[in-house]
Amino acid sequence: MKNIIKFIIGAIAILFGLYALIRIIDHKELTVGAFTLTFGITAIIWTIRAIKALSPGSSLRTYAGYFLTSLIFIVLFSIYHSLNTFFKWQQTIGDFMVLPEFMLITIAYMIFVISGYNMYKLGEEFGFQMQAKNIEKRIKNKKKKR
Repeated sequence: MKNIIKFIIGAIAILFGLYALIRIIDHKELTVGAFTLTFGITAIIWTIRAIKALSPGSSLRTYAGYFLTSLIFIVLFSIYHSLNTFFKWQQTIGDFMVLPEFMLITIAYMIFVISGYNMYKLGEEFGFQMQAKNIEKRIKNKKKKR
């Protein structure tokens, strides 16, 4: 219960802080971009800590590595997008300046696809579909008996 209250207070503080930044700073897109970038960097830090805590060679550590790589590309996308917006590269240099954004986010999604496929294959190999179906049947039978 104590953690939930801390979370709610933290979320409210973040929302008020974001609102204040948007009201004070004239460029809303850059403000939100910088704000969300802090979450991306925080996610990278926590993921690195998680990887260090996981057993070397474990599947979970491998998937955390995929996740970290995707996060890095998403953060790079956010940084480039913010720089592109701030320096107005697309307007001053040309529309091709948006291509690196597309490339970075596409790579991030491709890594997510590879990770998802590998998790699917792992689930097929070690999955518990039959056990899950049996558990589901038992739950339905118990509900019918009531």
